[in-house]
Amino acid sequence: MHMADNNQIPETDKKLAEQVGTALKQERSVKSIEDPLIDLIADHKRNLFLRYENELSKSKSQSWNNISEGIQKGKTDTPVESSDKINLRHLHSYKPSLLKVAAALLIAILLSVAYLQLDSDQPELLARAESNQVTYTLGDQTRIQLRPHSRLFVVSQTDEAERYRLEGEAFFDVTKQENRRFLVDAGPGVIEVTGTSFNIREWTGETVVYLKDGSLTLNSSEKPGKVVLKPGEAATVNPDFEISRPVQTNGNEFTSWQQDEIVFNNRTVQSIIKELEYHYSIDIQVPDRLKNEILGGTLSLENKEVSLENLGIVLGGNFSSIEGETYQFVE
Repeated sequence: MHMADNNQIPETDKKLAEQVGTALKQERSVKSIEDPLIDLIADHKRNLFLRYENELSKSKSQSWNNISEGIQKGKTDTPVESSDKINLRHLHSYKPSLLKVAAALLIAILLSVAYLQLDSDQPELLARAESNQVTYTLGDQTRIQLRPHSRLFVVSQTDEAERYRLEGEAFFDVTKQENRRFLVDAGPGVIEVTGTSFNIREWTGETVVYLKDGSLTLNSSEKPGKVVLKPGEAATVNPDFEISRPVQTNGNEFTSWQQDEIVFNNRTVQSIIKELEYHYSIDIQVPDRLKNEILGGTLSLENKEVSLENLGIVLGGNFSSIEGETYQFVE
C-alpha cells in the first residue's frame, strides 16, 4: 500500500492535524479546536456517551449482558474504513470504564450471594417478646413463656434432638419425648432436658437455671463438667464458664415475673434495680450507699410507674425521669 507524501497533504489538513496533536499532548479537549470535523467528532462522542449511560441505568443483569456483548463485539469486529475507525476509537475509549462498572456489578452480586449464604447459617428467630410477655407453643405442645425483651431462636431440629437459643429470660414447659433431646443455649450455659419445666435467665451476663419439675442437666458451653438439678434447685454458669453447685431455693423468686411481680428475699437493692431495668428496658440511678441495702417482699410489675413508685416509697424517696428512659432516685 503506497503511503502519501507529506508534501501532497493539503495545508489546511496538516494544520488541523498539528492542532489535534498539540491538544492531546497538553491533555486538552479537542473541542477547543474550531473546525467542523472536530465538532462532528465531539457530537458523536456525546451521543455515544448518552447511549451507554442509558444502557447502564437498566437492571444489573441487563447491563451486564449489554456490556459483555459490547466487549465481545469489539473483539470480533473486522477492520473498517477510516470514517468508521473514528467511531471504533471512541467505543474503545469507553471500554475501561465499562469494564469497571461490570466488575463492580459482579462484585455486588457475589457479595449478595455470600451474604445470603451467611444469613442462612444464622439461627431462625422463633418468637420475640417486646414490652409484654409472649407464650409460644411448639408442635409437640411444649410451651415457652418469654419475659419482656426476650427472644427465642431455633438452632437445629433433627429426629434425635432439637436445639434452641434464648436471649433474655423464659419459662419452659417441655413435653417429654423418648429418645429425643431438648437443648437450650443461653449465655455461657447449655441446658439439656427430656420432659420437664424450668426457668432460664441469661440477661445478667450469667446463666441462671431453676428447675421446677423433672430433671435437668446444666453444662458449660466452653469448659468440661456439668451438674444435674433436682426439682426446687437452681444453679449458675458464670461469665468464666464455671458451674456452681445446685442449691435448694424458693422458686417464686425465679418465676414470679410470670404473674407480673417480683418476689425477693434478702436481695440487694442493686439486684432488684437490675431486674427492673431489664424488665422495662430503662436505666435507673440510685446513690451508691443504697445499692447494697437488703430488701425482702414483693414488687408489682403492673407497669413502670407503679413499680418505681413502690420501690421509691420503700427507699424513702421517689424516682423522677431525667432524660428519656433514665430515672433517678431523689430523697
